[in-house]
Amino acid sequence: YAVLKGKLDAGKLCDTLANATMVPEEVRPRVQSDLADIFWLVGLQLEADEERSKKEKKPLVLLIKELLREKVLLPDLLKTRLEPEMLQETELITDHAQFNKQQVRMNTRTLYTQQKYNLFREESEGYSKLITELS
Repeated sequence: YAVLKGKLDAGKLCDTLANATMVPEEVRPRVQSDLADIFWLVGLQLEADEERSKKEKKPLVLLIKELLREKVLLPDLLKTRLEPEMLQETELITDHAQFNKQQVRMNTRTLYTQQKYNLFREESEGYSKLITELS
């Protein structure tokens, strides 16, 4: 929030988070995950309040871009956490409607695709019992 309000320079925050002595490697994934969650929450709050959104959304987008450029945050992590509109503003995706469509297709494919079993190879005992029951 300090960066969004202009009390803290985004560059200083990025330098601090990119510094290996300030953020050791063993805690870096946790910090990245927490930052992605924070940006998601702040983005939702800004969407709900249009007046705040006008003033604070641009610094948030610039901060995310800076953290991506410094490799403090991973693009794949943000793609799983942030809203599609925010991803488009941070230039991680080109079209949020197309991203939504792809996401729905992928979820549908994983949830509703029926797996095929080869009963001869997988479960020969069960298949032989089925044949004897049908005979």
